[in-house]
Amino acid sequence: MKIFNLIVLVLLSATLCENSFAKKDPNTYLFEGLEYAQDGHFKKAKKSFDKLLTNKHYSEYVKFYLGTLQDVKNQTLNKKTAMYFFQGILYSLNTKYKVQRLDQ
Repeated sequence: MKIFNLIVLVLLSATLCENSFAKKDPNTYLFEGLEYAQDGHFKKAKKSFDKLLTNKHYSEYVKFYLGTLQDVKNQTLNKKTAMYFFQGILYSLNTKYKVQRLDQ
């Protein structure tokens, strides 16, 4: 029984350590949030965007995106329109990213 408890403790510790050191690239949060938003999963998108607020390179964009999500929540912006808006941003960023990679 002691060996079983020890094995469980070691596995649990390894899992906790792995999760605490795994940090995503800011671009991952950005694209994740945009993909959630274009699919209409606005709460998930907000969670992804919130993780970027402290990043000085993304904060202005993210504030705008969060404002758009707030407009959807307040029903001042149609959900379908917001989904197309985020789809356009995602398309634009993906195209720009692909062009930059081709230039390198």
